[in-house]
This record gives sequence, structure tokens and C-alpha cells, in this order.
Amino acid sequence: MTHGNVLSFLGAPDRQISLRAISLALLKIRALDGMTCEKLGKALECSADTIRTASNEESLLSFDHIARMCCFFPDQAGTIFELLARAPEAPSVADRLERIERELEAIRREAA
Repeated sequence: MTHGNVLSFLGAPDRQISLRAISLALLKIRALDGMTCEKLGKALECSADTIRTASNEESLLSFDHIARMCCFFPDQAGTIFELLARAPEAPSVADRLERIERELEAIRREAA
């Protein structure tokens, strides 16, 4: 999903940006002394091949793998936290009701 939630110019990150952020975090973790794809895969509960393909920006990790990575390696997962921090907040109930009322008024004008 790449459309905006609250403001039209703030959309969800596209696939390429997500691939890059995950890859950079994985490469930082793999740069730790003695960290192999196999060890990292075991920590994140996935295969070494999954780690390799995500490190090479060929595939995304699942949410549970990303959550484990952020939990176990928060210093190296900065790119993931930055990506999430840019996401727009969900609209409030009042904002949602106001939008619905505006849309209803527009529909009523069209129907008149």
C-alpha cells in the first residue's frame, strides 16, 4: 500500500525504500564480530537464505522477523526505526467523522 493515510503527500514507504532499510540493518548486524547469516537466521527464526536475500535487497522480511531484529539488535536497526518514524499517524475519530460529513455533503450536492 503506497497511498497516504492522513496527508496526501505522506505515503507509506515504497518497496525499494523498505528493501534498502532492511538490507542496511542486516548488513550492520552481519558486520558484528562473528555474526554469520546462519547465526542471525537462528536469532530471527528464519533461514540463512532468507537473511542473504534480504541483505541483497531481493526480498522483504516478515513482520515477526523485523520485530525480532529490532528487539535483539536495536543499535543496528536504526534504519528500520527511521522508516517507521516517518509514517503518518492514524487520523483521530473526530477527523474521520469530519471527512465523512464532508463526503456526505458532496454526495448530497451531486444528487440535488
